[in-house]
Amino acid sequence: MDRVGRFSAEQWKEISPYLDQALDLEAHARERWLSELKALKPRLAADLSALLATHAAVDAAQFLECSPLSPGAEPVAGQQFGAYTLESLLGRGGMGSVWLARRSDGHFEGKVAVKILDHRGVAAQGAEQIRREASLLARQSHANIARLFDAGFGEDGQPFLILEYVEGIRIDEYCAGRALSLEARLALILPVVDAVAHAHAQGIVHRDLKPPNILVTAHGVAKLLDFGVASLISKSASLTTSASIAKTAPLDAALDAPPSLGMTPAFAAPEQIRGETVTPASDVYALGVLLHLLMTNRHPFASETSTPTQLIRAVLTDDASLASESVAASSSKRWVSGDLDAVIAKAMQREPENRYATAAELAADIRRFLSHRPVHARSHSWIQRAAMLTRRMLQRAD
Repeated sequence: MDRVGRFSAEQWKEISPYLDQALDLEAHARERWLSELKALKPRLAADLSALLATHAAVDAAQFLECSPLSPGAEPVAGQQFGAYTLESLLGRGGMGSVWLARRSDGHFEGKVAVKILDHRGVAAQGAEQIRREASLLARQSHANIARLFDAGFGEDGQPFLILEYVEGIRIDEYCAGRALSLEARLALILPVVDAVAHAHAQGIVHRDLKPPNILVTAHGVAKLLDFGVASLISKSASLTTSASIAKTAPLDAALDAPPSLGMTPAFAAPEQIRGETVTPASDVYALGVLLHLLMTNRHPFASETSTPTQLIRAVLTDDASLASESVAASSSKRWVSGDLDAVIAKAMQREPENRYATAAELAADIRRFLSHRPVHARSHSWIQRAAMLTRRMLQRAD
């Protein structure tokens, strides 16, 4: 792992002002400034040089603008991948492009999503690793997880995955478009938390939970996409997990920026950004960010003017404000304040050991909240417990 991915929260606090200053300088002035800094603070200058090198590489590759596919001919409609023929491009992401496709070998009719992966950095032994991991993931079955059916390699060695095609709207847009109540939003995401818990029980971590990876169908069913795909790729690639640095990218780019090995900084846990071990608690953190976003329509750390650099710094060093502080309506504020605030805050603790250990624990506390029972994220007085019991009894009477 490179030194950029190993910065601690304290190191980020120290280096961030220098990074902003360096990015504001022209190349020739920056070199002179770095030389002077090296004489005074050699370790800091070395760390800063590593960050600037990452920034230069990102710019050279036009990371936020270019296609994520490897150099060469990109997939086109009509191209064959296994038994499937590509029909239309559904979207692009940090790990490749996704296409709507149909089976064309005559065995059966049906639409699928074909994810054609970026094979830059996939080691020679990655082919067998991808097949083995895909086989494990294909056995996973949950009503709220889009299935992975198959995996293979194109004629030019391009890895691809055959996934269940989900026709739907991303969960944040679905909630906003239908003006769902906060209780309805919480009920909508709860099965997704259950789906994450189901995978955690099998030792699978998503690594890239975010609104574009959760689609809601016309029947109101939330489906989680790409479960385990990020883990699959990371085990088969020789890439690093350094976060990309972009000085002036807008908030939308920060929130939906292409992930590095399945990491989107706006939803990644601090340890994930630092390049440390990813565990189920890392997914719990992302779920906490999603809960905050759905309850408030605001990201806990980012504003409309935030850059990716500022966002990463905030995730690593700042404490998120309580969700209820970002809720406008007084009735909604009262509903979120207290127990739900505590649930979201516990999921988003900076240190993994202070969060819910698994998504199953988070789901259990959400259910306690929805059924007016004391949540484990917060201690309650006997008066509060009595009030909850009264609300439960009134709810049953209705």
